Amino acid sequence: MKYIFLLLLFCSSFALGQTRYHKGYIVTHKLDTIKGDIGLKEWNYNPNLIYLKSAEAKERKEYTINDILILQIPDVCYYQKYQGPISIPQSEISSVIDSNFVFKEETVLLKRLFEGTYLSLFSYKDATKERFFVKDKNDKISELLSNYYRLNGVKESYNPYKKQLRELLNTYGINNEKSSNAIRTSAYNEVSLIKLFKTINLNQQTVTTKKSNSVNLFFGLTANNSKVSFHENHILTGKKSEMFVTPGITGGFIFYTNPHVRKIAFNIPIHIYQVKAKAEGEEELTFDRAKYGVYNYEDIIFSLSPNIVYNYYNKQNFKLYVSGGISFSFRLNMVSNYTTYFSKSYIQSEMNNRLQYDLTLNKAMFDLPLETGVSLKRIQLFAAYLKSVGKTIYSEGQYNIQSKTYRVGVRYLFGKIL
Repeated sequence: MKYIFLLLLFCSSFALGQTRYHKGYIVTHKLDTIKGDIGLKEWNYNPNLIYLKSAEAKERKEYTINDILILQIPDVCYYQKYQGPISIPQSEISSVIDSNFVFKEETVLLKRLFEGTYLSLFSYKDATKERFFVKDKNDKISELLSNYYRLNGVKESYNPYKKQLRELLNTYGINNEKSSNAIRTSAYNEVSLIKLFKTINLNQQTVTTKKSNSVNLFFGLTANNSKVSFHENHILTGKKSEMFVTPGITGGFIFYTNPHVRKIAFNIPIHIYQVKAKAEGEEELTFDRAKYGVYNYEDIIFSLSPNIVYNYYNKQNFKLYVSGGISFSFRLNMVSNYTTYFSKSYIQSEMNNRLQYDLTLNKAMFDLPLETGVSLKRIQLFAAYLKSVGKTIYSEGQYNIQSKTYRVGVRYLFGKIL
């Protein structure tokens, strides 16, 4: 089982930094529409270049902001080129309300969050801040302004964007009590502003980004090989543990940070599995006396193992991934005993004397799990390695017992798969 795990981990080195492609199109500055497969990544910020593989071209081609007017992947994202002023955030928060915003001229791709009959909402995020923009019926785009200041040591918000929106509503004659209240209670974030723009546009909208399932439930079966090892001053120190393969079940859910890309995910599995281990060895005391020791361990373990998953090879129906996190384990302490006797002795009473000790292991433990595997659409095949944190599951006197577990398994994912 150890070699299966190492093989899967070794295979991961052959696939790095994969980009996932979606059907879409771009409109160039020459007003040409180019359709093809667009490389979609985990864009933390608005993109400044993209890769597109058209039907005619065999190789992917790079397009920058200077080439693109519009970029769209249906039901996933829509970006529009913008050339104009963008606010520069202050390096320090002022102690007074500062109505003097500093701007710089930029060429960027704005992401459309909401397209309405009267006003549409866009966003632009870079390393300094996230900004929001409004496009009116005449296709004029302007930034919705917001800033912060300190009042008596408390961070407060200054929101000129509310006045901007009221003026636009007055221009189109749609400023009513409901819209005014929505503007007054709104906050400068994506969720709140999308809700506000729905109210402003009387819920009349064109949906450009369809919500995708960001959570998959799963259930699976596992095969586990747990090993124990004695350390420091003990007969069994350095002796190998026998191999037993024991069954287990697993279930939980996977949450994707970007459901369209599915590059990074948070996995929260629950494992219930049986463990069985045996270690035995002999110690020569003199040429005619030897002591023999046997440790038997059988148990049921419950564990909750939140971890971060990275799909380093990321295709729609085929993924290779690695994950790591921490596992909180609880054991029932069913069987854990150590038996010792003399395997040879010139003293007959020693030969007949067997001593058995119950070793109560720590009920609660932390493990560090490392997992690698392959996803074949709804099926995941995986191998994992778990090492107990703090080195010992049992410690007494001059020796301690450590544990590690190798696991292989299969999971079935429920829910929509992209």
